[in-house]
Amino acid sequence: MSPMVLTALGYGLIGYLMKDAEISKTSPWLFLLFGFAFAGLCGVFWEFWEFLCDQFLGMNLQRFAASDGTLFVGRAALMDTMGDLLTNTIGAALMGLFAWSQSKKDERYFESYKLEKVKNT
Repeated sequence: MSPMVLTALGYGLIGYLMKDAEISKTSPWLFLLFGFAFAGLCGVFWEFWEFLCDQFLGMNLQRFAASDGTLFVGRAALMDTMGDLLTNTIGAALMGLFAWSQSKKDERYFESYKLEKVKNT
């Protein structure tokens, strides 16, 4: 999943957890930090998932082996995982920069991300 979407989901989650707090009066840094951390944690959990699938289902999600089955050694074995984590970090940081610039223009910017319960009628 896109790290930018995960960061935005983090903004919505912290907005939801704040319940009735006035979001426009809250420091944007709370949203920025939480969104970045949420996306990073999701990226780490994704790597755990890939590891478990590789370990127990014999898959090659972490690209630790060539298509002919030859195992990679050292840095070559880490390239997929580190590439995924780096991409996730860069995407979350870019989303954070965008959100920060928007929040400078409008102090109510993060209200647009707030998740709310849908009431059944």
